[in-house]
Amino acid sequence: MSKNATQIRKETNSYLLKLAIFTLVVFGGLIVGLIYGWTGILTAFPILLFGAGLVFIQWLILKRIEYWRAKID
Repeated sequence: MSKNATQIRKETNSYLLKLAIFTLVVFGGLIVGLIYGWTGILTAFPILLFGAGLVFIQWLILKRIEYWRAKID
C-alpha cells in the first residue's frame, strides 16, 4: 500500500513538530542547566514549555488554514 504525497507531508510535519518541541524543551533545559546551574532548570522549564506551547499553537493555526484552503478547492 503506497502513500500519497499529502499523507507523507502530513506525517513529516507532525514528526518535525514533535522533534522541534522535544529539542526546545530538552536541549534548552540542558543548556540552561549548564550555564546557570541545575536549579536554573526549575525556573526555565515552565518558560520552555510556554515556548513549546507557542510553537504548537502556531502549528494548529497553520493546520486550520490548510484545512480551510482544502475545503475551498
